Amino acid sequence: MPSALLCWHLNHWLTYARSTLLEMYEALGGHVPRGVSSLERSRHDERIRERLVRGFELGELVAREVDEPVGAWFWPEVPEPLRPESWTPRPEPVEEEVFPDAIRQAETLKRAAEQGVPFCEECERRRTQREAA
Repeated sequence: MPSALLCWHLNHWLTYARSTLLEMYEALGGHVPRGVSSLERSRHDERIRERLVRGFELGELVAREVDEPVGAWFWPEVPEPLRPESWTPRPEPVEEEVFPDAIRQAETLKRAAEQGVPFCEECERRRTQREAA
C-alpha cells in the first residue's frame, strides 16, 4: 500500500477509530500522554501517524484486506406481529395437595400425642395452660 494512501487512511482513522490506533501506537513502544491541549494533540497525532506509517513500511504492522466491509450497518428485519390465532393458551395451573403424604403426617401427629411431645405452638400453649390449671 502506498504511504500517501496509508497516511490518508490514518488521518481518517484517528478521527473515527482513535482508540484502536492509539493501542497500535502503544504496542510499537509509543506513549500516549493524557490531558493534552488541542494544539499539543495535533502535534502528537502527527507523531502517531508518522510512527504507524513507519511501522507499516518496516513490516512491524501488516494491513490485510477484509472481504466484508468493516462497520457497515444493516437494519434488522422487522418481525411479523403476533396474531391472536397463533397464540397458544397457557396451561391451567395444577393445584397441589396441601398435605402430599397425609398418612405419614397423621402417624407423626399420633406419635407426638402419645409421647406428649408438643408438635406446634398451639399444642404447647394448651399443654402449659392445662398444667397451670
